[in-house]
Amino acid sequence: MFPEGFPTEFNWIIARIYLFVKGMAGSIIVYSTLPLFRSTFELTGIQYQTYSTIALLPWTMKPIIGAIVDTFPLWGYRKRFYVLGALVLGCLAFGVLGLESTVYITTTFLFLASFAIMVVDLVYEGEYSSLMAFHHGSTQMPAFVWSCVMLGSVFGASLVGPLGDQGDIRYVYPIATLCLAQMIASLIRQPLHSFSRDRVPKMKTESLTDTMLASIDNVRRPAKPAPLTTHDWILCSAMVGVSLLFLGLLFTSAAHPWITVGLATMCMLLLHTLAFFTFVRSTHPVEAARQRQLWTYNLFMFLVEALYINISGVQDFWYTADDRCVPDGPAFSLTLYTTTVAIISALAGIIASVLYTRTLRYWTFRSALQFAIVFQVTTAFTDIVIAKRWNQTHLGISDEWFFLLGDAVVSPIASMLKLIPMGILTSKIVEHGKETMTYSLLAGFQNMGLVFAKIVGLALIASFEIQTTLPTCSFTFYPALIFLAHMISPMLAFCLAYLMTPNISQI
Repeated sequence: MFPEGFPTEFNWIIARIYLFVKGMAGSIIVYSTLPLFRSTFELTGIQYQTYSTIALLPWTMKPIIGAIVDTFPLWGYRKRFYVLGALVLGCLAFGVLGLESTVYITTTFLFLASFAIMVVDLVYEGEYSSLMAFHHGSTQMPAFVWSCVMLGSVFGASLVGPLGDQGDIRYVYPIATLCLAQMIASLIRQPLHSFSRDRVPKMKTESLTDTMLASIDNVRRPAKPAPLTTHDWILCSAMVGVSLLFLGLLFTSAAHPWITVGLATMCMLLLHTLAFFTFVRSTHPVEAARQRQLWTYNLFMFLVEALYINISGVQDFWYTADDRCVPDGPAFSLTLYTTTVAIISALAGIIASVLYTRTLRYWTFRSALQFAIVFQVTTAFTDIVIAKRWNQTHLGISDEWFFLLGDAVVSPIASMLKLIPMGILTSKIVEHGKETMTYSLLAGFQNMGLVFAKIVGLALIASFEIQTTLPTCSFTFYPALIFLAHMISPMLAFCLAYLMTPNISQI
């Protein structure tokens, strides 16, 4: 059941964190944005994609948090109080979200709730990655983690769908508060189950002379892990700066979509250039080669997400619009589109993670990632078939069944097959003493790619002249948009995998 090489108590903590915090509470944030922004605040598809992107922007800020956690202990502990503080912040944010407020206040506290979950996720990612890299933990851990996340998302979506259809979506946020609160109690009672070697050792040296200290230095003091350099801090701070700049650009994307894309592209080019000079500094051949690998993997993780262009502002509205906006359209209820799909997706994702550990885990990183990219591209086929209504006119299959047996199953499997090898690859190259920061950089660039894909998606939606609200609903070029964003563009990542990913075994 649990991955090998990890303490049983630690496995139980990981299961609860990723089941209830990132899985259930995190899915509540993601799934609630559609009924919240579309029904409660009556926003357009472009506005919905803009505000939902802002709500998830904290995930791009992982590096600076990782650097802080690795460098500055709190009250004698490296990680414990960071997690406790994040959980308390999350409880407060979800508590406010349960109250009536404006769209700006709601988006702000969705941002804070996402930030809290991001911090918890990051710290535990660093912990299990360290055990995998330096203490012989099994590479099955990423698959186990994502299985817990998928299962937790079922519980979250099961609440969001029915409440969204009834117009009572704010009642779901107090439940997310409970998900975080139960972990606070657990962390206070049994902190050592979460983090080994978390307490900063104290050494009394007042009575020792300099000569005595020098003579026993090598005996008493273990070798220090690699400290964060000034270059590391500059890169982490630059990523936060770019994230905040993205926040401003998102508000201008509606009026100047392609100028926004151009500015975002310039920011990413400068950021990756800075990352290159940050990593590739060593004069030692072996260390320089490792640092080049680290930079290359950062860049690939960004590109593989950025090239799968996000058009959720159109897709979510098209699937759930009524006959007045999309005549003879699917008109899915939120219960079907959110809850039913999430249950099927979670089951498919869990099955995919099990199959991965038994089959694809023995493939090379390159083969596994290329297979995942091709598999993900196939999900666009089902969306195009439904958009063109071919499932009814040529196949005689209802929208519900074709969607549930197609996109709802294929999409989560594709995401799982992509995330697991990227997680294993990340865990294999973390630096000792910089586990949290190194992992956060790789994950941060990956999340930056997701945000960049949404910015490009906003520009494409405007260029394809798609309107998502009455009285000017128009989805004429929606199938062509899917073909470009979810089929043509992602295949570029498939080609780049030949140049940027290692052709070595994952074991």
